[in-house]
Amino acid sequence: MAQSTPTHVIDVESEISCPADKMYDLLKNQLTRLPVIFPEIYKNAQVLEGDGKSLGSVRRWTYVIHHTSDEILEVDEKLMK
Repeated sequence: MAQSTPTHVIDVESEISCPADKMYDLLKNQLTRLPVIFPEIYKNAQVLEGDGKSLGSVRRWTYVIHHTSDEILEVDEKLMK
């Protein structure tokens, strides 16, 4: 029997001082710029598999606190999530 990777859902809310569509674009399309824009929070952001935007892509973000990876399972362009 094949092992499956555990799935975790993280729901975070944060106030930002920029339009939501710009933040969405940054997180979806320009992930590797996070350490340049927010060096005090993000130490590294890289695409491990895929193009980093499409379903099945795997990305790793290195935070000041810890490391995490995410896999894009669904994208809703109309709702930007």
